[in-house]
Amino acid sequence: MSARDAIKKFVQSGSTIKLTPQGSIIEKLRAGAAGIGFFGTKAGVGTEAESGKETKNVKGEKYIIEEALRGDVVLVKAYRADRMGKLVFHNTSQNFNKESVGAADVVLVEADEILPPGEYLDPNHIHSNFGNIKTGVLIHSSGQWKKDLRVQSVEALKLTPAKKLIVKRAAQLSRNF
Repeated sequence: MSARDAIKKFVQSGSTIKLTPQGSIIEKLRAGAAGIGFFGTKAGVGTEAESGKETKNVKGEKYIIEEALRGDVVLVKAYRADRMGKLVFHNTSQNFNKESVGAADVVLVEADEILPPGEYLDPNHIHSNFGNIKTGVLIHSSGQWKKDLRVQSVEALKLTPAKKLIVKRAAQLSRNF
């Protein structure tokens, strides 16, 4: 589907767009990862982004109340990964991936390089670690299925049938690249 077709389909669906400043999206993800239900931000005050949102005055300053953002499944691209779920992101993928990994229940990682068993990333260079706290699937960018962390198959995940379908489809799409 082309971008033009996607826009046409979106407009015909009657859906609406909710504007959120980029920094607020990152903070929503960070809050979701930390278990914080909501937070206040001055970003977007007095703009269309404030429309329909709760606000609060603190010490004479107006803040927009933003809810945390969590996802069931996230697909991220990593530069390097080890088999313990430690990740290194490259360039702009550092912008959202760390927070996205923390704010999701299941993490699908497509990595350019996966270290062989027994080799681990330098702890000083790790951007994110999901291996000990998340259910994750690690996929090599070449399309070759390398490692399914902590589970033997998607069927072993304790997810609803709809979420299992999302995980299977994302993994299949990644293998087709």
